[in-house]
This record gives sequence, structure tokens and C-alpha cells, in this order.
Amino acid sequence: MKTILVIEDDATLLEAYNLKFTTAGYTVLSATTGEQGVAIANEKIPDLVILDIMLPTGFDGMQVLKMLKNDPRTKHMPIIMMTNIPNQTSESIDAGALWYFVKSDISLDDLVAKIKEILHE
Repeated sequence: MKTILVIEDDATLLEAYNLKFTTAGYTVLSATTGEQGVAIANEKIPDLVILDIMLPTGFDGMQVLKMLKNDPRTKHMPIIMMTNIPNQTSESIDAGALWYFVKSDISLDDLVAKIKEILHE
């Protein structure tokens, strides 16, 4: 069973992602801050990370992305960036994100389909 780490500060969205991904057959790890996300990623080495750009305190999503992509233990992990800000696509991709989506523009079913595609399932 593959593992997805979701780094998202919105409790309602985090719960929705957890339920959808668990139902789709994934093990789900959750973090609500960038610091938690980096710690979990380094400890558990998930198969994929879904990372919110806007996080409440400490590291924001771009900082987390750069930290994970600069660490030899985590640089191979595919990272999907998410936000409600539609103009940060190129910055995310340039920094190493595999894909980017605007939260309000994608359904959970489409997100699961994209995850399956990325994980070759």
C-alpha cells in the first residue's frame, strides 16, 4: 500500500483528503504545518506529497518544497502543490513540484486519478 503525505492547514480539507485517499487504498499521513510536514517526510519517506503553498506559521509550502527537493533522502518523492492562488504554477514547477492545482478547480476524483497516474497505478 502506497503512502501519501498531505500537508494542509485547513482541517476540513485535510479530513476530506484523508477520507478520499484512504478509500482509494492509500495510507495517509497528515501535517498542518510545514515543520510537521518536513519531519514526517524525513521519517516516513512517503510515496507522494500533496503540499499546500500557504501554511500558517514557519515554513510555507515553497520552503518545504525546496527543503524536500534539496535533501538526498526525499528529493525523489513526487510533490503535488496546491493552493487557491492560480498564478504560482511556474514557480512551483521550477522549484521541483511535479504538478500543481488550484483547490477550487479540481474534484477529489480527478485528484485521485492524477495520483494514480503519477504513482503508475
